[in-house]
Amino acid sequence: MPGRARPALLLCPLGAALAAAGLAPSILVLTLAACAAGLFIGPTLTSAYLIADASAPPAARVRAAAWVNTGLNLGAAGGTAATGVFLDAFPLPLCYALAAAPALAAAATLRFLPERQHDSRFRPVRPHHLGMDDTMSNEEFWETRYAGHEHVWSGDPNAILVKEITGLEPGTALDLGCGEGADAIWLAGRGWRVTATDISRTALERAAQHAGDAGVAGRVDWQRHDLAVSFPEVSYDLVTAMFLHTPAEGMPREEILRTAAAAVAPGGILFIAGHSGPPPWDPDAHPHVHLPGADEVLTSLGLPDGEWEVLHSGEHERLQTAPDGRTMTRTDNALKLRRRPA
Repeated sequence: MPGRARPALLLCPLGAALAAAGLAPSILVLTLAACAAGLFIGPTLTSAYLIADASAPPAARVRAAAWVNTGLNLGAAGGTAATGVFLDAFPLPLCYALAAAPALAAAATLRFLPERQHDSRFRPVRPHHLGMDDTMSNEEFWETRYAGHEHVWSGDPNAILVKEITGLEPGTALDLGCGEGADAIWLAGRGWRVTATDISRTALERAAQHAGDAGVAGRVDWQRHDLAVSFPEVSYDLVTAMFLHTPAEGMPREEILRTAAAAVAPGGILFIAGHSGPPPWDPDAHPHVHLPGADEVLTSLGLPDGEWEVLHSGEHERLQTAPDGRTMTRTDNALKLRRRPA
């Protein structure tokens, strides 16, 4: 009803300004509705679903993204529709500012969202279904696994390693269980001189080829070691053990990590990452494999009092591709220690 709409609209300064411009009440109603969509509904929906996206299961994030787009489109449509009317009532710069308000309001929420880690979106990991019987050795298991696929891992460095190691002064580094070499290559590309070890010859050959393609072949020494039997005999400024797990029973992981700590030079860093539990798509996988948390790993190292400083200890989430192609959240843990200078 036009007679009832005008008094209500005049309570709003914007409505009053538009009314003063001589616009019909019906135009005022439509304009204010567009402004509401642009200045309130758009950023509100966008903010709500961005926040939901930060904590939602991965399967729900596609739906959240669709709603984010809906919110942004509402904001853009509202701002654009209102701008044409604003031109008759406000200076041009103010019109542009009002039209841009929804996008600015939505973007402002991003800085308050929790940080998430993501695997590569370009080359999905091919999960394996390889079992391990009592007659298969550790070396045979990993050789069979790497030989069965053109690539097993994404080819990208572990996100938690990038986050925690970026900014350190490059020196010498030891990468234990390097696999196809992504972490070692990333370190070498940032000035580190890396010794990278793995039990699989196939993995090491593949890693060396990737290093050559990346132009860092001269900065990485690839060495084959069964870490339960042999270990590089040099000290390093950085020692990393990323997901040093195996289905084989009896792998002395705690002993290997204590040896890794002993290989850290004074002032150097020991960085250990591991899974906090089985993959979410198969909670009963490898029930005999113990997956300790960061605090348990720290205790098991048996480090002398006063010689080490804990720089980071805790859990983090990352996205991982399940065998059926679903993207799921997996919880890992990481421990970053600094050996105090002598």
